[in-house]
Amino acid sequence: MDEDKNQVNEPGAEYISPQKITNRTITFFKSFEEAELHGLNQMAAHTYEERLANLEILRKRTYSHLLLPNGQWPSIQRTITIVKGIRA
Repeated sequence: MDEDKNQVNEPGAEYISPQKITNRTITFFKSFEEAELHGLNQMAAHTYEERLANLEILRKRTYSHLLLPNGQWPSIQRTITIVKGIRA
């Protein structure tokens, strides 16, 4: 009886990385120039959707002081001003 009280029953945890992380590799470079060229080639291979997503991340980092508390952009106020022309 006392042995049952001291045992802990925890569910087994499986540590599986997400699908998008499993295709990453470590690359070793011989020079900084080779590393820079590799990075440029990687960026050139991005799709338009990936480029727009990266741009949105940069915009949110740069203009974080303009974001709402929930991390969204505030709505844009649209004001139309009509100016009547004056005849001379």
